[in-house]
Amino acid sequence: MFALAAVARVAGAADSTFAGTYSMDRARSSNLESAIDSCVSHLGFFRRTIARPLLERANIPSEMLRIRAKEDGLEISQGDDPPATCRADGKESDWADRGGTVYRLSCQRDASRVTLVIRGKEGQSRTEYRWSDDGNELRLGIRVSSPHLPVPLTYMLDYRRGSMPLE
Repeated sequence: MFALAAVARVAGAADSTFAGTYSMDRARSSNLESAIDSCVSHLGFFRRTIARPLLERANIPSEMLRIRAKEDGLEISQGDDPPATCRADGKESDWADRGGTVYRLSCQRDASRVTLVIRGKEGQSRTEYRWSDDGNELRLGIRVSSPHLPVPLTYMLDYRRGSMPLE
C-alpha cells in the first residue's frame, strides 16, 4: 500500500524529461529495518509485535521504478502494484493496490519537488520526490503516519536512471 513510490515533475503539459526507468541504489538508501525499529520502539511490547510486521509488509521498496509521461500527468509503476496516475491538475483520485484496497491519491508540485500523498483508513503515506539537476538521480523521502503510531515511520530511498527512458 504505502510502498508506492515514484512521481516525476508535473508541468502544465506532460513533461517526459524525467520519464524513464530508475533502479534502487541500496548503498545510498536508508536501512528500512532500522527505520521501522526506531518507529515501533515507542510502542509497548504487545503493540510493537503487531506494528512491526504490518509496517514491513506495507513498506517493501521496489528495486525498479518506471515513470511514463501522459497527457493527464504521470503514470508511476512500482513492483506488483498497478500503475498510479499522478494527475497534472493535482486533483485527488482513487487508486487500488494489488490486493484491491482503494486509497485516495493526490500530488502537489512546487518548483523543486513533487509530493505524492496516499490516504487510507489506517493512515497516510507522503512521499517527496527530488531529482538531481541532471535528472539521473531520484531521492524519495517517505513519511508514513497513522493514529496507531506514536511517531511517523520515515526513510529515504535513492534511485538511478536506467539507460533507456520510457516513452
